[in-house]
Amino acid sequence: MNAGHNGRATNTPRNAHFRSIRNLRGNPPAPNSLEDSILVKKIAMALLLAFTLIPAASFAQVVIRIGPPPPVYERRGPPPGEGYVWQPGYHRYDGAHYAWTPGHYEQPPRRGQRWVAHHWVHRHGQYVLVEGYWR
Repeated sequence: MNAGHNGRATNTPRNAHFRSIRNLRGNPPAPNSLEDSILVKKIAMALLLAFTLIPAASFAQVVIRIGPPPPVYERRGPPPGEGYVWQPGYHRYDGAHYAWTPGHYEQPPRRGQRWVAHHWVHRHGQYVLVEGYWR
């Protein structure tokens, strides 16, 4: 046992502090057991699965049997600044009914892009919402 900074006995080796500082400087300790390597593999698999599922979420579609109501006329004011593009409103389906999402001005992510608005497409007796995007 070693005496700690307050004079009490501790169970840590005398050079443990220096080993931890060395590890912070870019010398990570080697996995010292089978459990460590299994944990690393589990984390790697979880990250791989997460990155695999991210694109699937962006392809999710809303499909409804009843078509949306006609678009709401919106009076738009002047843009808040140069380069802003109007994104028209659209009807989204809220689980039980359609709800209007009002339009607004937005700056494109890159100069010269244009907004392709949200719209509903009739496919195989159902209506599918095609999300808006920058082109």
